[in-house]
Formats: sequence, C-alpha cells, structure tokens
Amino acid sequence: MNRKFRSATNALNNWRPQQVTPALERACEQRWVERGLGLDCEQCKLHSFIPLQASTSQAVCPACSAPDRYGRDNGKSVEIMYRLNGFIDRAVDHGVLTHLLVVAALKKRAPDSHFLPGVDVVFDDGDTKEVDIFGVYEGKVLAGEAKVSATEFANEGQIRRDIELSRRLKADIHVMAAIDVIPGPLVEEAREHCGVAGLELLVLHEPDLRPRLAEARTERDRQAEHQARAQQRRR
Repeated sequence: MNRKFRSATNALNNWRPQQVTPALERACEQRWVERGLGLDCEQCKLHSFIPLQASTSQAVCPACSAPDRYGRDNGKSVEIMYRLNGFIDRAVDHGVLTHLLVVAALKKRAPDSHFLPGVDVVFDDGDTKEVDIFGVYEGKVLAGEAKVSATEFANEGQIRRDIELSRRLKADIHVMAAIDVIPGPLVEEAREHCGVAGLELLVLHEPDLRPRLAEARTERDRQAEHQARAQQRRR
C-alpha cells in the first residue's frame, strides 16, 4: 500500500502553508518526513510520490513508465509534497506515536515515573487483554487507553471496558488519552465509571500532548473572531 503524502497546503485542514511548512521542514531535518513531488498519471491513473532525489527533467510514471508531468500548485509552479518515512508511517498506523506522546507527557509531569506502552496481559484465568499504557506514576500504579481519535471513546461500552481493565490490573489511576480534544461528556462518563471502580481519572488530550498546536489553534480562532467582529462593525 502506498504511503499517503500531502502538500503544506493540505497537511492540516484550514491551516496556511506558512504555519505548517516550518514544522514539515523541521521533520525533514530529523528524517521523519521525506520531500518529493506528486504525479497523477493520465495513463494508469495512479497517484505517485517521487522523492526529490529520484525526480528527473521529464516526469515519468513509476508504475507504467508513461511520460507525464509533476503536480503543480494551482496549475502554476511544481508543488513540493511531504510524506512520513516508512518507519514513522508504520508506527503511526499502529498507534505507537500516540503511546509515546502519552508517555512523554507523563514523564514531563513526573520524571521519576516509569511506563510500558502497549502491554499484552494474561490473567490467571487465561483471559488476554492489551493495555496501551501501564506503569508507575508518582508512586501509584497507572493504566489506561491512548486513542488516535477521541471519537473512539464514544463506541458503545468502550470507556466502561477500558476502566474495567484498569481495575483488573489493580491500578490506582486510569488514564484516558487522545491526540485530539476529548469532549466533556466523554470525560464525565469516564469520571462516573472511575468513581464506581474506585480509580482516579487522568485525562490527557491535545492541550497536554500537542500544546503548541493547541496554542496556535486558539490564537487562530481568536484572530478569526476578531476579523468577524471587525467585519460586523464595518457593516
């Protein structure tokens, strides 16, 4: 399966290229991301990524070898594309990056803590489960789930099952984490279940795992609101 690739314009919805490009270029410096060109073949209809070092003066489809042309930005200049390198892309697909972001956030709060991301557990009765985060946090046992999207917690019975697993692991704290923002009703549902199970609840989401993105989003929202008010006054 081909890895996804995007331009700076389309990397994040509703973000301007000048806001996204510095992060993409920084990721390239760290070899997390590759630069390249896009090619939509008129002959075989495949959408291909051509690494910059493999580009040629005459664009050629890597699938059918038909001559073509590289993708352009609004039909003008050739547009630079970005894609995650193979190792990082596989880690993202398997949710590993989410686990590491949660561990990093927890370690920042409590440097002496220790965690294992993605643990397969076998209980005495032979039942097997997987817990995303397990370890010791501020002298207490912590366990819980880390999701790529907070919407996964909205699945029927998901929160209850997650907290029941933490209880079976004899945890003191249940962590509920997602890369994006976890809606209040889901947090309240988790709080109720934790209360019944006798667990503390620790919620980690975008403001904790991606604070710079959250700050930039907040600033962008403030600017949009300011522009909207200015337009209303002019009317």
